[in-house]
Amino acid sequence: MMFRAVFDGTLQSSTQFTGNIALKLSGIRYDDPEQSIATKRTLSKAAPDEAGKSALLARLLSEMAKGLPLERPAEQSGNVELLTPEALRPLGAAQTVIYLGEFAKPVGTKSDGSPQYFINFSVYDVEFVNGNRLCGLHQRDDGVLDGLLCV
Repeated sequence: MMFRAVFDGTLQSSTQFTGNIALKLSGIRYDDPEQSIATKRTLSKAAPDEAGKSALLARLLSEMAKGLPLERPAEQSGNVELLTPEALRPLGAAQTVIYLGEFAKPVGTKSDGSPQYFINFSVYDVEFVNGNRLCGLHQRDDGVLDGLLCV
């Protein structure tokens, strides 16, 4: 990788870490001399699910972890990106699915470099037994799932 930004730090507790931000460019490293302190944000399990898709997402992830195929729309827009069952199994079962908000994902590119259009994804923090992922999903107006992204 030619360029990357990193955070080199040390865990101080289960919710706090300290360290320095660094930039690395072709083997040359710059360290910010200011030490940063960060705290893990604690999410409430009682937060309202304004998009109403947490149960759907939990079901989809459970089915995918079991190796069941995800139903895909007939006209696929290319937005369905899946974690493989092999990637999901080490995470264990999904324990909590917490709604975070909406994200407008740019799709396609016009000749001037701007997006052709945006798709609104409902974004959730999914806490598994052995880790967590941020997942976003989108359903068409007819209820068909045409977007599922997890990082």
